[in-house]
Amino acid sequence: AQNRPVKKRYALSAAVLHYFYEFLRTDYLRKHKVPHAAARDYFAVVLQAETGLRVSELLAIRSGGGSSDVDWAKGRIRVFGKGKRCSGKRIRWVPLTPMASAVLSVFEQRFRSMFPISDEKDYLFRDKNGKRLMPYQYARIFRRIVRKARDFGVALPEDIRLHDLRRSFATNFLEKNPMGYQIGRAHV
Repeated sequence: AQNRPVKKRYALSAAVLHYFYEFLRTDYLRKHKVPHAAARDYFAVVLQAETGLRVSELLAIRSGGGSSDVDWAKGRIRVFGKGKRCSGKRIRWVPLTPMASAVLSVFEQRFRSMFPISDEKDYLFRDKNGKRLMPYQYARIFRRIVRKARDFGVALPEDIRLHDLRRSFATNFLEKNPMGYQIGRAHV
């Protein structure tokens, strides 16, 4: 924990997250000029807020080819995240919530094939050219989404960041499961 955070950080309540998801599903998806890009953005936000993934973990998920990180049978995703200092990436399995699983299923079945084919086609999140979506692109998209959501009436802080979705997951999970130390045993 930081002693003196540089910027104020936020954890969205379950109610605010629900309202945010509803805005994305009903308004953002409907009004977006490129439906598959809107579906990608919606799914990325939902997956990050429902699983607590870091941006680097989220954008590295592969869902095609022989190295798929999505395990449909067990309802989980393999991610490569932070390890100990100077130890490299650490593999862990993250369970999918029913919401994340449903949104992933629709995205895979209806929208993923609409992205152009490229040598990075196995990545779940791709840009308009079919290349892997980069963190700076996702951050820019998220800022635009937040502006539109605030204009729509969703009570989001003006300076919310992508990492706050991870913080929201952790806060809401611990509120539902006060025995948080059992995260690893109960959900993996």
